[in-house]
Amino acid sequence: MEIGAGDLRTQYDLIVVGTGPAGLTLARKYEELTGDKVLVIESGRRSKDNNEAQKLSEVSATGDLPSAYSLLHNRRIFGGTSTVWGGLCAVLEKRSFLNNEWPFSYDELYAYYPEAAEILSVQEEVHTRPEIAFPGNANIIYKPLYFSPPIRFNESSESWVDSNTNTDVLFNHSVMRVNIKSSIAVSVFARESSQEGETTTLVEVFGSRIVLATGGIQNARLLKLSLSGDSKVVGSYFCEHQHALNIASIILDREMFEQVMDKEIRNFYHVISGHAISLSSELSNRRSLKSVLFTFEDERVQRNNLLDQNRSTILAKVHVIAEMSALSSNRITLSNTRRDFLGQPIAHINFQFLPQEIHAVAERLNAELVRSGLGRMSILPKELLPIGGGHIMGTTRMGDNPDTSVTDAQGRVHGVENLYVAGSSLFPAAAAANPTLTIVALALRLADQLARTK
Repeated sequence: MEIGAGDLRTQYDLIVVGTGPAGLTLARKYEELTGDKVLVIESGRRSKDNNEAQKLSEVSATGDLPSAYSLLHNRRIFGGTSTVWGGLCAVLEKRSFLNNEWPFSYDELYAYYPEAAEILSVQEEVHTRPEIAFPGNANIIYKPLYFSPPIRFNESSESWVDSNTNTDVLFNHSVMRVNIKSSIAVSVFARESSQEGETTTLVEVFGSRIVLATGGIQNARLLKLSLSGDSKVVGSYFCEHQHALNIASIILDREMFEQVMDKEIRNFYHVISGHAISLSSELSNRRSLKSVLFTFEDERVQRNNLLDQNRSTILAKVHVIAEMSALSSNRITLSNTRRDFLGQPIAHINFQFLPQEIHAVAERLNAELVRSGLGRMSILPKELLPIGGGHIMGTTRMGDNPDTSVTDAQGRVHGVENLYVAGSSLFPAAAAANPTLTIVALALRLADQLARTK
C-alpha cells in the first residue's frame, strides 16, 4: 500500500529501490513467494511526472551521447521507463552464452522467459519460436518481431499497490546512498524529491536485503556513492544497442523468404509487426562477429517481378539494432564539478559507438544472402554514426571475477553480503535483443533466489 515517510516500519525484509519493470516484478514476485514485509521506494510521484525529481537524472556527457540522453531514458515516475517503452520483446541470442560471457547457462535464463512473457502480455512464441534458420542456409536466421501492448507497469501494478498489505510503497523519495557497514548493507538514506534539498528530512530505512533497480545509469551512480574505495569497475563497460534507421536496402526472393514462415508462423502472423534477419550465433562466433539485427517493417515491403526470371521479390528499407563490445572506457563516473539539488554529484557519461562492428556483420550477411540466392543488401555507409535506443546495459555487470564485474551470478554486489542489483545494468553481454523481456526474466530469477535463501 502507498505510505508516507512517517508510516515506515522499523525494519523490512526486503527494500527495492525503483518501480520500473525490474523493481516491480521483483517486489511482486518476492512478496508472493514469501509474504515478507517489502518496501518499494520510488523517486517520482505515483500519478504524474515530477519535474523536480526528473532533474535528478541530469548528467554531463562526453562522446557520442548528448547530456539530454539520460533525461529521455531514465524516468522518475511510478512504472519507470515502462511508461515510455515501445513494447518490442525478444529473448537473448545464445551467442554470448556460447562464449561464456554470462556467468550462468542460457537454459537457466530461458526457464524464466515464459512467466516474463505472461507479465508483458506477449505471446509465447516470443520464446518458443524466437528464430528460424532459412532452408538451405542455416547461417541466416529469420526473426519475427514480437510486441507487448506495451504493458505500463504503473497501470498493471496499481491495484496491487492499493490492496497489498505486506508491501509498502513510498513515492517522491530519492535514495541518496546505501549505508554499508562491515560488508553488510544496513539501510538506505532517502530524501524527498524536492528542491528544498537539505531542508527536507533525511530518512533512514533498515532492511535485511536491499535491491537497486534504478536503471543503468543510476544503479552505477548509487553504488559509487555507497561503496568505499574507488570501485573503478562500477560504471565501466557501459553498452548501448547501436540503432540506425533507413540506412540500407534489401532485396529478397519472395518465394524463398516466405518458405521460412511455415504454418505455425502464419497462424500468429497478425501479431508480428515486422521482420528481421541476422547471422546465426554459430557463424557469428566462428567469425568473431557481434549480433546484429537487420529489420524491415511489413508495411514498407514492396513487391516486384524480376522480368528475366519472372520471380517476385521483396524490396525494403533496412534498420539496424546491433550489439557492441563492452569497453571499460565506455563508462559512468561521478562528476567532479556538478551536483544535483540534493547535493549529490551527478553522473558523467563517457561513451563512443563502434559502427565498424556493424559494417563487418553487414558484409558477411550480404555474402551469405548472395551465396544462398536469397537476395542481397546494400552495404552500410562507412560514415554511419549510430544512435542510442535507451538500452543502458552493463554498468554493474555480472561475473565471477570482482576485477571485471560488479555482481556475482545472482546479482549480489561483490564484497557486500546482502546488496543486490536488478535490471539491464547486470548484462555482461547485450546481444542484439531488446532488453525488457530479459530484465523481467532476471528479476523473476532473483526473486526466486532471494526467497530460497531467506
